[in-house]
Amino acid sequence: MVSAVKSDARVTYSGERIRVDALGQRVDTVPRTIDGDTYHIWTQKREVGRLGAVKLLITKKEPTEQDDEDDEPSVKYIVSNKIDAPASHLIELYAMRWRIETFFRDTKQDLGLGDCGSGRPQVPVATGTC
Repeated sequence: MVSAVKSDARVTYSGERIRVDALGQRVDTVPRTIDGDTYHIWTQKREVGRLGAVKLLITKKEPTEQDDEDDEPSVKYIVSNKIDAPASHLIELYAMRWRIETFFRDTKQDLGLGDCGSGRPQVPVATGTC
């Protein structure tokens, strides 16, 4: 499993429960190039909210010339139950997931499928007598 957590998710760090975005302000990152993009990464095994022990990555992607204001935010808080997986592999997996999520969002918006879903089907109710 690889997923993002919200910036207000709580993490234990130095014996203190703090928000993951506050942790991002306290830690030093290491630059790494992944698929031609430069990321500043911090990662450790941590207890995160109700998820328990996970590998937590705080990543900040350096902007590129191709980026525009509609692109995803550059700071991501990523968690994975793959504790031993390299950070670069988890970032690549998350990037694939992000493309799928934005594809479905854009498809629903552009094609007007926002009301479509796999929710509870509407069954016609018969009235009157047979």
